[in-house]
Amino acid sequence: MIRKLLILFLVLLVQTGCSLDREQRLINRVEFMMKQPEHKIDVSKAKLTIDKVIDPSININASLKEIETIAIQIKALAGEEAVGTANITKFLYTKGAWNGHKIYDYYSYHDDEVVSTDVKASLLPTYLNTKRGNCVAMPVLHYLVASKLGLDVYLTHVPGHILFKHKDEQGNLTNIEATDFGRVNDDAFYIKHMAITDKAIQNGIYLRPLTKRETVSVLLTKLTVFYAKKKEYEKAIAMSDMSLKYFPGFVTPLVQKADVIAKIYAREQKRAKEQKTKPNKEYLASLDKQCGNLYNKARELGWREKPKSFSEQLTELLAAKLKEKREEK
Repeated sequence: MIRKLLILFLVLLVQTGCSLDREQRLINRVEFMMKQPEHKIDVSKAKLTIDKVIDPSININASLKEIETIAIQIKALAGEEAVGTANITKFLYTKGAWNGHKIYDYYSYHDDEVVSTDVKASLLPTYLNTKRGNCVAMPVLHYLVASKLGLDVYLTHVPGHILFKHKDEQGNLTNIEATDFGRVNDDAFYIKHMAITDKAIQNGIYLRPLTKRETVSVLLTKLTVFYAKKKEYEKAIAMSDMSLKYFPGFVTPLVQKADVIAKIYAREQKRAKEQKTKPNKEYLASLDKQCGNLYNKARELGWREKPKSFSEQLTELLAAKLKEKREEK
């Protein structure tokens, strides 16, 4: 009996070690990509590698092929005319034989609202397989397909949301909202509804076209969320640090890191209470100082705390528009 338990323990130990090694290898691969010259960074591979950390079953090559196939189909449907954003919008968001009469849609308006904010809803393969995504997967797919078709596009972000910009031949930038069937919105729309400060715009915190390296840093923040939900706080902090290393002015990982440190603070207090011991005051003071410094740095860049329900405001607004759009169809 003891021998069987020992063997089981060793098997579990090896499996855990393999899992940790697997995750770290994938993360190392992402960082290797981020170290490359800008023109050599492959955002599609980086995104899928990040997703594979979350879901080991993901087949990166298969998903890359699916993205390539979508681009080829759009080009074929366009015929002799030049491919533009309208062609992609039609393929993804209008029912037709090209998409099996099922549009690429926003997750939460069909399923549990919580699903749209779940980490797995942001996975690109999930979106490709189910045609249901969130404000990460949807703009990323649109952006990647547009890039493959030779369009000049850039991902950008606002608080808690990702979208992308298209630059036309005259150099004009247009915001395209993938969660709203490719609707075009100006910067003022997001500034108003997301309560973005003038300081944040001046500092390039939000709505600025991102480089590929910065884009990968933005996508990497999902790993911070992933590890924080698993209460693997040290790993979550490591992901925030990695994002900041390659995108120093990125406010999201500053706030995420502060939030994680606050969770560590609460964990230490709870542990001391449960063990009926005195908490390490010096350690708690250090955590409190780190947390405060990070929030202050974010505020200096133009970030502001949002009201408790504010994160749902844009989602609700887009939900109403989506409902109208579906009724029209």
